[in-house]
Amino acid sequence: MKRIALAWTTVFVSLQALGQGTVILNNRLPGTFDARVVLADGTGAGAGWSAQLYVQKAGAWQAAPPPTTFQTGPASGYVNSITVSVPGVPGGAQATLLIRAYNGATFETSALRLESNPFTVVLGGGLLPPPNLVGLSKFTEVSARDAPAFVTAMLPSGGYAPGATLIVTLKASPSAGTSVYAIEDRPPANWAVSKVSDEGKFDANTGKVKFGPFFDGNPRTLTYTVTPPPRETGEKEFAGSASADGVSAPIGGDRKIELIKLHPADNSPPDSRITINEATAYGAAWRKGATWVSGPNPIPIDYVTRAGTLWKNGETYAINPKVSGPPLWWVNTTSGNLRGLGLQNYVSRIARPDTATSTAPSRFVPGENFKVQLSVKPMPGVSVYAVEDRVPPGVRVTAISGAGEFDSVNRRVKWGPFFDSNPREMSYEIATDPGTPDVLTLGGVVSFDGVNLPTAGPRQSHATSRLGILPRLPGGEFQISVNGRQYEKYHIEVSTNLEDWQPLTTALNQNGIVVFADPEAGRALLRFYRAVGHGSDPQ
Repeated sequence: MKRIALAWTTVFVSLQALGQGTVILNNRLPGTFDARVVLADGTGAGAGWSAQLYVQKAGAWQAAPPPTTFQTGPASGYVNSITVSVPGVPGGAQATLLIRAYNGATFETSALRLESNPFTVVLGGGLLPPPNLVGLSKFTEVSARDAPAFVTAMLPSGGYAPGATLIVTLKASPSAGTSVYAIEDRPPANWAVSKVSDEGKFDANTGKVKFGPFFDGNPRTLTYTVTPPPRETGEKEFAGSASADGVSAPIGGDRKIELIKLHPADNSPPDSRITINEATAYGAAWRKGATWVSGPNPIPIDYVTRAGTLWKNGETYAINPKVSGPPLWWVNTTSGNLRGLGLQNYVSRIARPDTATSTAPSRFVPGENFKVQLSVKPMPGVSVYAVEDRVPPGVRVTAISGAGEFDSVNRRVKWGPFFDSNPREMSYEIATDPGTPDVLTLGGVVSFDGVNLPTAGPRQSHATSRLGILPRLPGGEFQISVNGRQYEKYHIEVSTNLEDWQPLTTALNQNGIVVFADPEAGRALLRFYRAVGHGSDPQ
């Protein structure tokens, strides 16, 4: 446990409370804080007042354990000392703290609540008080509008495109016991509002989208759509608040949205142009499963083929607002005009007769390799395509054909990108061992100019065993060798025509050999045998 070590010498710091009283912070004991809440008349705050210490971690304030909350005494106004633990912060490192004082059940619901300026101390440091502690000069009165948010906003992660409609989602989760609540959200100026859910309304006078009031405390997911002006630029911000039983709170979550980012491959320099070096660097990183400087990561295959298409067909590009999202909304430009397929053409393109099929055995023998074959036939006019096939854990990949590469990070076999529309046959082998899972599920996709097509064909292979005939024993018994999945017990069946099978006996697998006898073997012209392991198919 790391502690905040303060001086033995008592240091009092007066924290003005904007007319509400004074809080005195005293580093009376090393490793502890001792706070005193004093009212404006100089008397102790008494019971009902609380103080709580917070530490800044990952950009947010978190209550510092243990304990986090402590009550003042009824007369003195002092709160009990606490030992501060800051998990994840090593000794000798700095920690930024603040103190909140309040009169009521919780800080969030109290009418009288104060918050200090942040101050910094060194964990596990010496006995001298931190010099900036004396600079902790005042508390700030926290108003009701700063209560914790109970509404979270979600905006599209890719940003906005000028002229392209996007959906704003507001998730409301009022606290238990809420009687009535309402929400109002203000989108950026001049953004057109439509399709407001849950009988909400857009108030054109204030520019706010308003929901409620709702006369209950039930959670709700509310939505509305906005459309930026065709020539909108720069980062934009939403603003709003929610009110529950007369107490306001800000709307949390996504409040700012940027103009859609450039294609991730366009970074050297970022200039709305995909060069040959940018296209090949992005493709190489995808093949190896490397983390790219800008997301999304892992690099999606459709982003790779889209980058290649933009480079091959003019290099410069822009966003087509008629296309709903990346990567297809990045289209080549010619003389300032968008040169690319519209949304409907993109949709019809997905139904084109491009084909991608896979052939793999439905059964495999653990300890043996088996081959997976892929056949890709793009339609004429495809600029760039790429292939990836996903393999499950527990197996190894070998013998990859045609300059393919195994991405061990994401467990995918990858080919391309190919800058043509030529059909290709590809293959690789899966090496198994006795511990390989019983069922192996493969999966794959081929991407044509940014449009993905799942690989068709059988995509599962089940473990089985391979049987071999050994010389008969002196007593006439038959011997069968077993490789692969070795079941403990085998049911031996017999047939004279390979169609009608009858049970003969049960035999145990002993170190890979199954022995059984057939009293009728010498009296029949033809006798066929098969072994069925528990839970397996006939062998």
